[in-house]
Amino acid sequence: MGKSTSDPMEPSRTRVVIWFRNDLRVHDNACVARAAALRASGAEVVPVFVFDPTFFKTSKRGVARLGAARAKFALESVEDLKTTLKALGSDLLVRVGKSEDVVAELTLTGANERTIVLTQTEVTSEETDMDVRAEKKCTAVARTGGGDARFERIWGSTLYHIDDLPFELSDLPDVFTPFRNKVESKCEVQSLIPSPSNGALGSVPTSAGDFEWVSKPRDL
Repeated sequence: MGKSTSDPMEPSRTRVVIWFRNDLRVHDNACVARAAALRASGAEVVPVFVFDPTFFKTSKRGVARLGAARAKFALESVEDLKTTLKALGSDLLVRVGKSEDVVAELTLTGANERTIVLTQTEVTSEETDMDVRAEKKCTAVARTGGGDARFERIWGSTLYHIDDLPFELSDLPDVFTPFRNKVESKCEVQSLIPSPSNGALGSVPTSAGDFEWVSKPRDL
């Protein structure tokens, strides 16, 4: 009998969680493109958006972080994303709660199972602190059953990609004109990332869809 060519370290199951935050679109979204590529290799894909209480609280200066107009826009954007994903054969799971708890709930815990969380790179302290908490919790949850979890943070919030800048961030000009002169002469805006094709993200697995989710964002 010939020897098996399978890699004993290859995960028996891979789940890709697209953690949507400030990138509520499928077009020109590097996280979505990465998820589609992983799906093509056999992974299951679970898109999720969390209405985190952190962003509904009043700031330290007593200012509402989410006014009525912005809240309406956020709800409409989430609902539009859900509609778009469903048209592609996928869906968007929507939950109210702490982001780290929700993402951890979607983490696989079985032996030799892997969870990859894709999220847009954030730069402000509240979002980056949330990232750290979510990653720590997901990793801990996965390890309870012998699984593995990791985060992939992907840049996608600026016109010029951070890797294309003609200078180190420590040398970022203090005012706009010098910045503009440097980037316009030495780098180019990257091409748009196309939307995924129908079926490219697969359907949300039943094991994830069976949780208590908000069926329609406007139900919040």
